[in-house]
Parts: sequence; structure tokens; C-alpha cells
Amino acid sequence: MLLPEEHLNGLKRIRLSGQKGINADASYIDGIITIYAVPSDFKNIYMIKPQEKVIRVCTRFGARWENIGDCWYCYWKMEQYKKYILHHVLLHEIGHHMDDHHKQRGSNGKETFAENYAFEMEKIINKTPL
Repeated sequence: MLLPEEHLNGLKRIRLSGQKGINADASYIDGIITIYAVPSDFKNIYMIKPQEKVIRVCTRFGARWENIGDCWYCYWKMEQYKKYILHHVLLHEIGHHMDDHHKQRGSNGKETFAENYAFEMEKIINKTPL
């Protein structure tokens, strides 16, 4: 993945956690990105319906959704999930880093900024030959 070097300035670490995040695939705190473990069956369970934008992004990367009662299930194949983490989730968390480290927004809109950053970087990366 080719990102401008200045987007990574101040980033201390990207780490993989053996723990599953609660309704999150990753987090960003003080220069550290943590990517959480996926369940061994590649199924995420949501106790309430996820936002439509979450459903759309996951579906774009190949996830399959199922609603049973009040629960929503998101099913992945390993290759799809890896691509989703590398080509969207990681970019989203780098967006949080850009937002916090470079102070490019006011006090509102953290998730919007990070998501917009991920979408913009996806476009650039998909056009760049490896």
C-alpha cells in the first residue's frame, strides 16, 4: 500500500490483537492502531442493526449479511476479510491518525473524517500500480 509518508508521521505502531473488538474491527489511540482478531468462523455478530454505511462497505468487500430476530450476522471468507482490513479498516484508522495528529478538523466529525479519508485513499491506491 502506498500512502504519502507524511500521513504516517507520528504513527507509533500498528499492532494485531488476539482479542475481538466489540462492534469494531480496529481502533486508534494516541498514535497506535490496533487491529482486532476476527472470530475463527469469520462471522461477526451485531446485536442491533448496523448502520447502512457499514453494511454497504462490508458488502462491497464481499461480506454476506443475514438478519435473524434482533441479531445481524456478517459472514466473511478469509481473503475477503483480509482485503477489507487492509484496504479499508487500516485506512480508516490512519484517517483517525491524520485527524488527531494533524488537527485537520474541529471537535466534531471524527468518524466522518476517518471514513472519508479511507474512501479517498482507496481511490488513489486502486489507481496506483504496485
